[in-house]
Amino acid sequence: VYNEFKGFVEALGMHLDEETNLLNIDANLAVLGDTTLADTTITGDLNVGLMQFDGIANSIDVLGASCISDASGINTGLCDSQALYLQKGLSGNVNIFDGKIVLEPDGTINLSKLAIDVSDETSASAGRATIAAGETSIEIETTALTGNSLILITPDLPVAVGREVIDPDAGIFRVVLDEPNSADVQVDWLIVDAITQAEGSNP
Repeated sequence: VYNEFKGFVEALGMHLDEETNLLNIDANLAVLGDTTLADTTITGDLNVGLMQFDGIANSIDVLGASCISDASGINTGLCDSQALYLQKGLSGNVNIFDGKIVLEPDGTINLSKLAIDVSDETSASAGRATIAAGETSIEIETTALTGNSLILITPDLPVAVGREVIDPDAGIFRVVLDEPNSADVQVDWLIVDAITQAEGSNP
């Protein structure tokens, strides 16, 4: 009987590794009922519905076509329909890096520090410029500027300063002083985009 049972098990593609005490199944396995597992190791991909967990690439993805391309930009409808949700039920915060980044259910983002990559000046969303003594303005060009951009200006001296968008399509704006200053004025600038609910994703 033992040999018959052993042959039956082997016919199903299962065998016991006596050294590791692991039951190996060398066949596809389909479980159609509820399943409870203890500690589990998956050496390949884990697919749950349209979600894929890739253990080699350390990634979590929603399966589907890319919703952004260089030619047509962002396909908002496709991005919305293939969104990856975290805490969709608003049951608590999303805590990343042990409190370094905390996302709250009301949309508040708490950061320990914000770092902006400005290595490419042509596309930077932040920077520093100098208005020379006796001058009243300086033009800045960056592809980060859009029609929805808010431009925040901070001078290093107590002077009246403003900004003027010259051409959002070309990414050009001007930092303007109320009057010429006797010394150089250094200004820091930051561009952020204001997005309405209609333009963004569904909450």
